[in-house]
Amino acid sequence: MSLLGSMAFKKLGSIVIPSRIANKNNPVMFKLYLYVFDSGHKYYVLERGNCKAKTNILLRIDSKCIYAHIFGSARCDCGEQLHEAIKKIGAEKEGLLIFGYDQDGRGISLEDHMVVYGLQDEGYDTVDANLKAGLKPDQRDYSEISNIIKDFELTSIRLLSNNPHRIQSIIDSGIKVTRVPFKVVDLDKYNAAQLIVKQTKLGHLFGWDLNDAKVKELFNKSLAQEDWE
Repeated sequence: MSLLGSMAFKKLGSIVIPSRIANKNNPVMFKLYLYVFDSGHKYYVLERGNCKAKTNILLRIDSKCIYAHIFGSARCDCGEQLHEAIKKIGAEKEGLLIFGYDQDGRGISLEDHMVVYGLQDEGYDTVDANLKAGLKPDQRDYSEISNIIKDFELTSIRLLSNNPHRIQSIIDSGIKVTRVPFKVVDLDKYNAAQLIVKQTKLGHLFGWDLNDAKVKELFNKSLAQEDWE
């Protein structure tokens, strides 16, 4: 058991992971760790090269999304982001991906995530569905993740992220962050309701023109699940 700051955790690994996601024909070698905190929260860490005490390594923080990561849901960009992050980190000499195993649905339980998706099927957007279910739109806390970064003795990172709350949380923990913009999907009739609301209500840094007629049309179709097959 290790203690960093006031947070105790157990670190398991590493084990070797040759990733076909990073390169289908020539798998890229990673090391995989599992951090288990006293809170019960678990985080997988995928390490490319040797990141210990390096500066400005490329780093991605990801949250588990059962629907996208396992079932390939097109209603969000979670699956594409995870795969693209592994590819980008795999192309570097050093890099980390920290995967929040207990952060499904922006930090809600699997049961609540089913309820929230059901409310979205009734016409609520991704934020209002959480509120209707009595949940915060985003319940994630990044203090444990900051401790993982510090366990690697990192004081500066290049963070793949569009989430200003995530970025500021890591900065507030005393780590220097250079944001690397991260766009991997285009808007369509399946994902527009989710992604546009993340931009308008959660402040995510996507940059879509919300006055554009095509963007408005895609949002309305996505929210109403119009023409879904």
